[in-house]
Amino acid sequence: MAEMLVGNHKLVGLAIARNISDVVGVLLLYFFIARLKLNSWIKPTLMMMSKWWDYFKFIFPGGLALYLHFLYIECLMIFVGNLHNPSALSAHVSFVNVRPLLFAIPLGTAVSVTSFVG
Repeated sequence: MAEMLVGNHKLVGLAIARNISDVVGVLLLYFFIARLKLNSWIKPTLMMMSKWWDYFKFIFPGGLALYLHFLYIECLMIFVGNLHNPSALSAHVSFVNVRPLLFAIPLGTAVSVTSFVG
């Protein structure tokens, strides 16, 4: 599908293919989680927000690094789109759609092992 969209619509097709894959991924994740029927929602209280600043100081560098990585990938898409080569653009779209698997599976394994071990 990405090859067809990029071949016909160039950079706009890249944006459409990327958005379709992101929406499909979020929907699949939502339906998978909804099937689990977890009762884990806890109502927020003021006590939960008391140590928020400590958490923010801890998580801000990681969030900034993640955002800069996202921005880097978006800039790469614009650069590849300006090459006027549909096959290079299609290859980049395919890589961007497969790229989360390269870190999501090892990250999920690391988080689950850490939670099981303690």
